[in-house]
Amino acid sequence: MVSALGIAKISHLIIDTTSSTPRIAMSSFSLFESVTSTITKAVAPLLSGKMQRNSVACLEFVKQNATRNNPASVVAAIDAFAASNTMMNVGAGKGAIVDAEIRQKKPRAMAEIGAYTGYSTVRFASAQREAAKAAGIDSHYYSFEYSPEFAARAREMVSFAGLDDQVTVIQGAFSDQLHHLKGKTVDVSTLTYTAIYY
Repeated sequence: MVSALGIAKISHLIIDTTSSTPRIAMSSFSLFESVTSTITKAVAPLLSGKMQRNSVACLEFVKQNATRNNPASVVAAIDAFAASNTMMNVGAGKGAIVDAEIRQKKPRAMAEIGAYTGYSTVRFASAQREAAKAAGIDSHYYSFEYSPEFAARAREMVSFAGLDDQVTVIQGAFSDQLHHLKGKTVDVSTLTYTAIYY
């Protein structure tokens, strides 16, 4: 289905990774448009306090404990950090479900709203790259993050994981950044903010 703005096309599915079991549903681009303003308004409380401190600490933990240019090692390090710290991330269980969908769909383009520290960005972009390589196709992952601090951290995490060529982290309100998807078909999309924000 094509959005009213004619900017992008969602051809396969949207995955809500915030519930205890990821919800997978066919959807149109209008879902993004309907949640954007709510997410933008609600994200401000996440930009301070414990979530901000843990995001910084997580990146440092990854740099000290993960192997550079190894996405699986980065994901494992974030999982280890999250075991004893409050983190907003998909986690191993739900992540495996989404990984399986990515392997099955072999998406050329993926988009996520909400990068936080980059866990889902690294995990899903790595799975996408592997699936695309096996299928002999090109692919790219677009991560939209409202917070300048979280976007910078996600970029650093992506770079440490060796996924710079696979991922573009775009900072700002999603509604203001839609032009990055102009003319593209987005095959798989994830919403990685807490469900109450949309």
